[in-house]
Amino acid sequence: MVKKYLLFAFLYCLNSLYASAQTHEYHGTDTKWYEGSVVLSDGTELTGLIRNNEKGGVISYKEKANEKTFESFRAASILSLEYFDIDRGIARKFYSLSTTNANDGIEDIFLFEILREFEHFAVLSLLGKTTGHETKEIIVPMIGVGGLPTPSTIPGKEIFMQTEEIYFMNEDGKRELYMLIEHRDVDASIYKYKTDKGKVDDPSLPSRYMSNSEWTEVTNYVKRINLKVDNKEKLLTLLDYYATLVNR
Repeated sequence: MVKKYLLFAFLYCLNSLYASAQTHEYHGTDTKWYEGSVVLSDGTELTGLIRNNEKGGVISYKEKANEKTFESFRAASILSLEYFDIDRGIARKFYSLSTTNANDGIEDIFLFEILREFEHFAVLSLLGKTTGHETKEIIVPMIGVGGLPTPSTIPGKEIFMQTEEIYFMNEDGKRELYMLIEHRDVDASIYKYKTDKGKVDDPSLPSRYMSNSEWTEVTNYVKRINLKVDNKEKLLTLLDYYATLVNR
């Protein structure tokens, strides 16, 4: 079972890592705090308020809301993480799992979010480091005199880019990359917007984790609602439908 593998990975990290923390002054940053808990690599469980800086890859903890200092941890110092995201209305769960870097072949520990967990497989998300960060001007068409478009320059356009990898993992802990998503946050002087562009090399990959009858029902559902699985939210729609099949 997938849960047994995650427990094994949890114990493996417990015996092979050590915790590293830093204490900081709290200056009232915009990143929100949520109620939850974090288990460190030495087995220490901290329960209180959790702040997950997903762009910077830093987890922060403090016991009480009125505390002015907090501790910060990187993924390699954490075994598991849970908190309730009140903005999304969902409980979020993370585990640290070992992964070999495809570029240099070095094994390291990364914090994976468990998006969905079933009897024989789980779907995980891994946010990567920033792939780009730039500030430049942008030229946009503005409506001028007589209703004609007039080019206008908007200064200070800041683009933040980050990749996200979505994996399917079987009972033995083997992971297969299903979707690669490029996140872009654009912050100009007068507007902000986000884009999420997903790429799937093998759309049939989920079929290897489902029975033939389940996959047939899933593909029929996708066709019926005209669902193009090209981002994480649409994949979760597919998986939530699959959950209704296995829970009958």
